[in-house]
Amino acid sequence: MFMAFRYLFSKPEAFTSDPYGYLTNQIGHGALGVMLCTVLAWSIYRITGYWAPQSLIVLAVVASYATLWEGMHQGWRGWDTLQDTMFVAYGSSLFLFIDMFYVIDRMMGFVLGAIALLSYGVTKRLRRGRFDV
Repeated sequence: MFMAFRYLFSKPEAFTSDPYGYLTNQIGHGALGVMLCTVLAWSIYRITGYWAPQSLIVLAVVASYATLWEGMHQGWRGWDTLQDTMFVAYGSSLFLFIDMFYVIDRMMGFVLGAIALLSYGVTKRLRRGRFDV
C-alpha cells in the first residue's frame, strides 16, 4: 500500500486547466505543512522532553519538503514547484502564530485522525480503480 501512495502522490501536476484540482491540491499542500510541523514538533518533544523553537520547526519542514520532495523526488518544474513549496510554507506558518506547546497533543490527535480518514478514502478509491501495486 505504501507503494500505491507513493505512486499516487509522486506524479507532478500543475492543474493548469482544472481550477478545482488546483484548489484542492494547494489546500492539501497547506494542510501538509501544518501536519508535518505537528508531527515533527510532537516527536521531538516526546523523544527529547524539550520543546524545539517553533521557527526552527517551520524552517526544517519547509527546507526538507523543498529539498527532498520537490527538488530530489519530483524535480524542478518552475512555478509549480514554487507554488507547492509556498503553500507548504503557508500551512507551516501556523506554527509561528500559535504557541503550540499548549495544544500540541490535541493537534497530534487531529493530525492522526486526518491521516486515518484520508488513508481510508484514498485506499478505497485506489482499490476501485485500475491501479495495482
